[in-house]
Amino acid sequence: MPMLDVLSIENKKVGEVTLSDDVFSGKPNIYLMHEAVVAALANRRLGTASTKTRGEVKGSGVKPYRQKGTGRARHGSWTSPLFRGGGIIFGPKPRDFSLHVNKKKKKIALASAIISKVNERKLVVIDKWVEKEKTKEMAKILDALGVNNALIVISESDKWLQRVVRNIPNIDIAYENFLNTYDILAHDFLVCSRDVIAKIEERLLHECV
Repeated sequence: MPMLDVLSIENKKVGEVTLSDDVFSGKPNIYLMHEAVVAALANRRLGTASTKTRGEVKGSGVKPYRQKGTGRARHGSWTSPLFRGGGIIFGPKPRDFSLHVNKKKKKIALASAIISKVNERKLVVIDKWVEKEKTKEMAKILDALGVNNALIVISESDKWLQRVVRNIPNIDIAYENFLNTYDILAHDFLVCSRDVIAKIEERLLHECV
């Protein structure tokens, strides 16, 4: 049963939190994490790249030069891909790159990503956030916690954090109900409050079984 220290914003231990064995036990499922990350990156692709074939390029249908006697190849159109400004051979066309990962796999991958942070001692649990007005003050708190590349998971009640940390390099915000595998693995540390980790655990407990 994983047990984590709960820290204050001054980086002092103020308690402990115990994670459920039903969700955060065992080894991370590397295969499902990979599948979730590949799908997340694929789903971000717009798929709008498009080139014109020789039939779509604007150009005259006039034969470039006579068929015989020039010593050159027997071309029939200036829109041939062999000419500058002609069509593109096998160029990209608009397409859908999206990949689907079923709900259960997504939840197992998410739990595995969190387990990997627990095993690496890179899951930082805060007792509660104290609202700050200045980015500089928040930067000092994160520096005291020893995190310089982190994903901070918040709930609606802590949405002020999004404004305060947006100019701090390598620090990103994610809402607990939109947390995903890729965002966790893309950062060195995962930071959340005691209440948020409880909500994430409850969500995974009901959806992974």
